Amino acid sequence: MRLGSTQGTTCRRTPHFHVEKAAGAWEIKVNFMRHPDEMCEIVRPKVPKKRADRPRRSELREIAKAAEEHRAELLEQYEQDVVVNDPGPER
Repeated sequence: MRLGSTQGTTCRRTPHFHVEKAAGAWEIKVNFMRHPDEMCEIVRPKVPKKRADRPRRSELREIAKAAEEHRAELLEQYEQDVVVNDPGPER
């Protein structure tokens, strides 16, 4: 599992990556440092018109399981590729 092209990306959020179904039917954000039951967040569509427009539970479980198994590698790649903007305590 790879984060894709994230080099030089700036981010202020928890380590994550996005998964999109072919043809853009749906997109989820995977917060891979969270517990597997809380990893996947549906990005789009927020309100699906039909069942095929959202990921199946089995797909979410499979993605979370793979992210949990490869958490160390994902975090290493994330830290290598993403510039984390930490506003610090003064903001």
